[in-house]
Amino acid sequence: MKNSARSGSLFHYTREFDFLKSILKNGFYPRYCLEHTSLFFQSPTKSAFPMVCFCDIPLSRSSRHTGDFGEYGIGVKKEWAIRNKANPVIYLSQESTILNDFRVLIGQDEDSFEVAHASYGLLGHTKPLSVSGTGGELEEFHQECEWRYVPEIRRDHINSFLKEEAFNDEKLIEENQALLAQHYSVAIQATEITSIIVKTDSEIEEAIDFLKGLENFTKSEIDLLLTRISSFESINRDY
Repeated sequence: MKNSARSGSLFHYTREFDFLKSILKNGFYPRYCLEHTSLFFQSPTKSAFPMVCFCDIPLSRSSRHTGDFGEYGIGVKKEWAIRNKANPVIYLSQESTILNDFRVLIGQDEDSFEVAHASYGLLGHTKPLSVSGTGGELEEFHQECEWRYVPEIRRDHINSFLKEEAFNDEKLIEENQALLAQHYSVAIQATEITSIIVKTDSEIEEAIDFLKGLENFTKSEIDLLLTRISSFESINRDY
């Protein structure tokens, strides 16, 4: 029996139509995301890792997720994501025995943050099971069913992670983002795209016009992509 709790595709969401257009034209490239690291370190409690995020939630159940991450999206075949080194996030609870194993692997002690530089890829694939939000509400991250592509950075001039204060340095972020786009972008072929989703029905025509103007796909590939377009307005109405 098919498991409806998961999809054959992974979905990447964004709040801006222009970001969706950029993915279709240039592919994916990692961006720094600020994540909780308090499970591992007393300080810093948050650190930023370069990643591309996806979720493993069917479109029919995506309304909560899109409310948090944006109502423009692109679906890709899960096999494509695996070939390009994406992996499910490991959700860790404070009481988990595996958390202690992770702490040993990264050399946990009060002064171990710099030592963990070599383990940034491991840290970049972990997330707390849940945390208390600023208003006291419980944020249950495991419901995101998240996958991540975290690049294997092998260049000294690109930061593999950033402490929170460095993440707030706009110039530093801009320089690193440009280098990530140059060296760690991931191309996507038309046949690997399963969905192109805009926010409203009225934006579908704009998406069609944009696809027809792309030069990185052949005409037959564009014709295929045109069949993949839908809107969250329609999805929410139908489901």
